[in-house]
Amino acid sequence: MNSFRDEPTEWPRPSRLSLFLPILDLADASLPEAPEPQTVRQNSTCASFVAMLKPVILTAVGSALLFGSAPALAQLPQIRHGEPIGGTLSPTDATNGDDAYSDAYVYHGKRGERLTISLRSEDFDAYLFFAKIVDGLPSEGTMQGDDDGAGGTDALLEVVLEEDGEYAVVATSYSPGQTGAYRLALLSDGGIGGEGGNASESTISIGTSIRGSLGPGDELLDDGSYYDLYTLRARAGQQVEIVLLSNDFDAYLSVGRLTDWDATLIDSDDDGAGGTDSRLLLTIDEDGEYWIRANSLGEGETGAYSLTLTEVESRPALAPIGALAAGEERDGELGPPDPRLQDGSYFDEYVYRGRAGERLTIDLESDDFDAFLVIGRRVNGAFEYLEGNDDHDETLNSRLEYTVPEDGEYIIRANSMAGDSTGRYTLRLRSSR
Repeated sequence: MNSFRDEPTEWPRPSRLSLFLPILDLADASLPEAPEPQTVRQNSTCASFVAMLKPVILTAVGSALLFGSAPALAQLPQIRHGEPIGGTLSPTDATNGDDAYSDAYVYHGKRGERLTISLRSEDFDAYLFFAKIVDGLPSEGTMQGDDDGAGGTDALLEVVLEEDGEYAVVATSYSPGQTGAYRLALLSDGGIGGEGGNASESTISIGTSIRGSLGPGDELLDDGSYYDLYTLRARAGQQVEIVLLSNDFDAYLSVGRLTDWDATLIDSDDDGAGGTDSRLLLTIDEDGEYWIRANSLGEGETGAYSLTLTEVESRPALAPIGALAAGEERDGELGPPDPRLQDGSYFDEYVYRGRAGERLTIDLESDDFDAFLVIGRRVNGAFEYLEGNDDHDETLNSRLEYTVPEDGEYIIRANSMAGDSTGRYTLRLRSSR
């Protein structure tokens, strides 16, 4: 990790200093007129940020000319912990002195946060800049840049914030004129929980319950809703029930995966626990860290909440209970200790080895619950839905007629339409080649 005060002995890309020398001599020049805003993601204010955040030491005069006034910060989009941004560098974006297209973002940071910021692109050689903003200007002693820190042509910065305030993050390319899509992500180990809540813990464990509150001082999403964020360390095969309850606001719950420099959303829920409370069932596919966001559905909602994590006892998650052959009939039963989906419904899975062009007729019948039948495939360890059926022939039984697209293993899932439904069932599979 690098502290902002640990300045490199040599700035990256030092040969570009000459690009800014004319600017440094303009002490008596008046501020240039701002161009008309363009109908693009970044406007003329962005160009001011970009020009400042180059690996050169700028004088106060140069800063004033390039950057502009403090209110300009409000015009820039924000980047937040755990919310990756998908963007594009294009000729309509702002450029800097070396004609590299650039996008700028603002991060509202807190003292002691450790940030990991990554910029990835398959279209261009990524270059990443970061600096503290003081009185509307980038602070010379805090500017950092990276080219290939994430491996290949992707960029990565790891920094520790020494004080509260606003920070600029700039996504650009190493070479001038490069364009294409990118993914910008920021993770913070100190941005968990939020100052305004009672939930000061940054982590939560399975089998525990935390009481917190949402309100002023907490982080805000783009829709104006407050949230607290927690990290969970879990093992592959665990199944976790996550419940967010509140008498004060309409609860909204989200869960995702954390990696070294990225965060992805897995699932979210509004009213799964009944009323305005939320509930999710998370099946852990691999060891690691996961994030849980306690949030409200509406803008500006505040109040107390409880967040509870309980491990659901079941057989190994996503493990089929057996193979199913053409012409075979199987009797089974849904209920504990079967695994459950996010809606709380139990399921059994069977493997069928199909051949391209094969036409399958699959029936799921039960007198105990409303049957729901699904066929899918396992892709990179995750279940990929292909086709499903709820009610066949105006009954509560299910039938699927499916043509196999290619040779391989297919998963047939016996499931119920409603959460917590249990009972016996019969599964049949017929094939015509």
